[in-house]
Amino acid sequence: METLGYSDNNYLTCNNASSNDQRGICLVHSDNNNVTDNNASSNNRGIYLYDSRDNNITYNDVTFNKRGFWLTGSSINNTIANNSIHNNTEYDFYNDQPENVTAEYNWWGTTDIDAINASIYDYYDDASKGIVDYVPYLTEPPWPPVPSIFDTGPGTYRSIMGTHTGTIRPNKTIVVHKMYTYPCVGTGGHTEYVRFYGTDLDVNKTWNGYIGNYHNIIFDPPITLQAKITYNYEIRTGSYPQVIHEQSLPMPNGTINCTQFTDVNGRTYDNWIPAIKLE
Repeated sequence: METLGYSDNNYLTCNNASSNDQRGICLVHSDNNNVTDNNASSNNRGIYLYDSRDNNITYNDVTFNKRGFWLTGSSINNTIANNSIHNNTEYDFYNDQPENVTAEYNWWGTTDIDAINASIYDYYDDASKGIVDYVPYLTEPPWPPVPSIFDTGPGTYRSIMGTHTGTIRPNKTIVVHKMYTYPCVGTGGHTEYVRFYGTDLDVNKTWNGYIGNYHNIIFDPPITLQAKITYNYEIRTGSYPQVIHEQSLPMPNGTINCTQFTDVNGRTYDNWIPAIKLE
């Protein structure tokens, strides 16, 4: 069981919470967390929230539990989107305050007849406790495809050119056409050389100089980074690109780690992640 109790501002990602007698993933009195790309299956309850607010619960597999989602105890202002929620034996979704939850773009499968938008419909495992409303299921996901990107976001201004090595593990398959390097304001921060290598992949590209949108390196043809596969990277930067001073950076779209950064003066660090965007 993966549990957050009285714990705020966390990322809970890439966990397998299965075969628990009670709950797979549990948030109790926990706010402003991101729960993404986890598997919660074969539990009594897949994902359980009690008195937890302002959480984002996205891209999780909540399947083959006795009960899928359970929200109770004033669990308000949570966003539940782009999850796979189906084949839970008693019901897929229970919420005692449906007007206070945004539940949209979830995939309800082809075998259930459950709520498409749980902010409207309220579900109970015992009809005596309330009215059970059913709406027709959709046989295809009802949302348009969401572009897959890997974006660390901008970093900080403690920066210098050098060579970054580490690993990157996307949560979703990404077809990479270009890599953008976040520059420090007023500088020409960029990447001069990049290599991604790992399972069935070994590609490198070099910078074209200060022409056009020189903060991008273009992959032509594009490369594919498969979901939940760990790849190695080597990124050699110039001028003053932004960096993130962490050894590991988990995000909703994946995780990037720093193995080593060697700056232009030969000093080495283990907590300099390049600030980049792959799309």
